[in-house]
Amino acid sequence: MKTRTLSFSLIIFFSSVVVLSQNIEKSTAPTYLKNQIGLQINPYLSNGTIYSIVYGFRYGYRIWKPVTLGAEISGSFPAFNNSPVPFTDFKAGAFARYTFRPEKRIQIFLEASPFYAYTYAGEWPEGQMDAIEWSKFGIYVAPGVSLFTKNRKFSLDLYYKLYINPEDYVQGKNFSFKLNFHF
Repeated sequence: MKTRTLSFSLIIFFSSVVVLSQNIEKSTAPTYLKNQIGLQINPYLSNGTIYSIVYGFRYGYRIWKPVTLGAEISGSFPAFNNSPVPFTDFKAGAFARYTFRPEKRIQIFLEASPFYAYTYAGEWPEGQMDAIEWSKFGIYVAPGVSLFTKNRKFSLDLYYKLYINPEDYVQGKNFSFKLNFHF
């Protein structure tokens, strides 16, 4: 009788452990980092000399693995007094990026950005032209490549900006790079 009671108790105990066990459900959170902050500081070359310094700051949010949307501010100013005309240029806008092969550490992307631009150009030397300023809306597209670190926290974007109506902007076409932090 004791054996039967012990066997019955063990069967109930082990069956209740199986029936009442709690499984930790796998997280449905995405495996990629959704936020990014980017910083850009690089020279703009014209005829082989550094013409201006380009700067930029951006925040992006990955809404879907290959698609990132965000906002950015950027601009430029003369470098080392090499410019014959003092100028400053400022842009603020949104951007959308589509990434090809988003799971790889080397990614090709295409980016588009509508923006508002303000430019001030000082007086030309020898009075050739008075100081002018203008503001307008514009669009650029930029094909490029992102190089990620092994832990995917940092990336370096190398891209070529192509402005629609490039004659309207100080840097109509330019090669740029940007360092991004992903979190």
